[in-house]
Amino acid sequence: IADQIRKGAVDKALIQRFETRIVALEPAGRRAVLKVINDLHAMLDKNQRQKLVELLESHFHGRDHRRGHKKHFDEIAKQLSLSSQQKGKIFDIIKQSFKIGFKQRWNQYKKLHQGFERASEAFISDQFDATREPIFSWIHQHKRKLLKKIPATMQQILPLLDNDQRQKLA
Repeated sequence: IADQIRKGAVDKALIQRFETRIVALEPAGRRAVLKVINDLHAMLDKNQRQKLVELLESHFHGRDHRRGHKKHFDEIAKQLSLSSQQKGKIFDIIKQSFKIGFKQRWNQYKKLHQGFERASEAFISDQFDATREPIFSWIHQHKRKLLKKIPATMQQILPLLDNDQRQKLA
């Protein structure tokens, strides 16, 4: 894929093979993550689990995650030495590629929030099994949907980059 980026065009068949490989590896990765969460639960006592949940909630509560994405984009733009014109065009492409309606975004947020609330309560309790928490499955499905949008987005972005920027990106 890096070679394709350097050349300035992404072969859709190559991306499809890459996506197929990631999807094939995903169950093992998911099982490993869930095992780590279960192991962490087993290592901590109830008070420690409560403190961990409170710490995570305080970290994420009230955060505007869009600002985090914009900050990450700005860091990449700086590393690639994008002009302000390139930066604006690329940001618009990314926004359009991953755009969803307000109602859909609100529903996703509610589902995510409710899922984390339920998982947090379960994690604090003495009986917990991460494999039984639907939020973890939903997150993986959501990531898979996002992954499918990357090839078309890259096809639009690569022509806007000069050779040096494509080399850095690769």
